Amino acid sequence: MVGLLRQVLVITQVIGLLQLCDTQKAPPAPRTAPQPPAPPPPAPPPPPPPPPPPPPPPPPPPPPPPPPPPPPPRPPAPQRQKVQQSTTSRPAATTLQPTVEEEDLNPREKQRRQLSRELQTSRLRHLSSFSDNFHHRTHGAWMYGDYRDLDTEEADSAPKCAKACEDDNECYHWNFHVQKLRCSFKGDNGYLSHSHEEYVSGNAARYISAMKAQSSEL
Repeated sequence: MVGLLRQVLVITQVIGLLQLCDTQKAPPAPRTAPQPPAPPPPAPPPPPPPPPPPPPPPPPPPPPPPPPPPPPPRPPAPQRQKVQQSTTSRPAATTLQPTVEEEDLNPREKQRRQLSRELQTSRLRHLSSFSDNFHHRTHGAWMYGDYRDLDTEEADSAPKCAKACEDDNECYHWNFHVQKLRCSFKGDNGYLSHSHEEYVSGNAARYISAMKAQSSEL
């Protein structure tokens, strides 16, 4: 019995040794690669950018330019002057004499007054040379509307100048220079100025007829 136990013990040891040898001969278990560290959690998304500031308001429109100044009024067209036929008698041709007070004036003023008296005397002489029934004559000159001038040989007096104007269909007014004895014709425009002491003037009958026709139409 003891021998049997010894045999069982020996067999058990042998089996243990065999198992030990098999264990030592078994290939080592494969090594697992180290696991990489877990990635960090993703960063939170950046906050959205702030909205852009609103654009500045547009500048106010410039004020409108001032209106242009109104054009200067056009000068009125020269109107025909109404002529009233002289009903007074012819002025007497007299020579004006200096007054006593003029003796104390300076030479220049004496000369000026003497020239004025001579012009007035010449005007009166030429105006008095018209017949009483002549339609129009006066002192002064018709301004603008120049038509033509006559030589002294053609008209050396105011009545001759007026007669020559009547014979010319384009003549509506006449001027006569009482010192230079110069006759000038004027057309159907302009105006009469009484400030020219050296002239006498008058209107042709055709001008007076046209003025009467114009007055009757109004």
